[in-house]
Amino acid sequence: MKIAIISDIHGNLFALESTLKALDDLKPDSIICLGDVVGYGAQPNECCELIKNNVDETVIGNHDAGCCGILDFAWFNPVATQSLEWTARNLSDENMEWLRNLPYEHKMDKLIFTHAMLYKKEEFYYDDELIPIYYSFVEMENDYRISFIGHSHKYNILKARSSDNRLENWSNDNNLNIVDDFKYIINVGSVGQPRDKNADSTVVTCEIEEGSPVSTELHRIKYDIDAAAKSIIDNDLPSILAERLFLGI
Repeated sequence: MKIAIISDIHGNLFALESTLKALDDLKPDSIICLGDVVGYGAQPNECCELIKNNVDETVIGNHDAGCCGILDFAWFNPVATQSLEWTARNLSDENMEWLRNLPYEHKMDKLIFTHAMLYKKEEFYYDDELIPIYYSFVEMENDYRISFIGHSHKYNILKARSSDNRLENWSNDNNLNIVDDFKYIINVGSVGQPRDKNADSTVVTCEIEEGSPVSTELHRIKYDIDAAAKSIIDNDLPSILAERLFLGI
């Protein structure tokens, strides 16, 4: 079974369309979205519709939660707040209700999917804080080997020994074979706003075959950044949201 995991679309229709086209070639059995469908970009409704029509499971992100009133705008920086206010004004009632009802987590087999760290997932911790990392591994217990997250927009793999949940390794290898006696937190990066100094969208696929080790692979997808940036400027959103797309920051 092949699962494709995407995250952090952020209203970037051009990136999402290119990513879904690439997934047609990768032929996953299931697609899972880790949230932040909206925020920053200028096509929130179009992105919601594509996710609803093409993705099997979606969890809520902090921008989704902010837009639909679950998370207070005070949580966000001024640029993010401005984009969320614009998104809330332009989002359809139907898509607003869909975002409001998204779950915080999805589980399957020995995999668990959330937007941010599993520890206090409603508070949306990043994957660069040691205490949330440790307690996220603790919360995985023995039932879940891999936690897939987004949120930071940077592809990362965190590895801890199952016996003590202590972080042992932090890498960004493109391919990973899951080793027994370890747990993993895998950040799948971002479709709509990568921040690892590479402007291409990211997707992670996970292969699960009975009798074989679980393996994951990172994929990068190019898209029309000029068009995405122009749509941001044309809708009077902060120009920094357009500029950063070209830099991958």
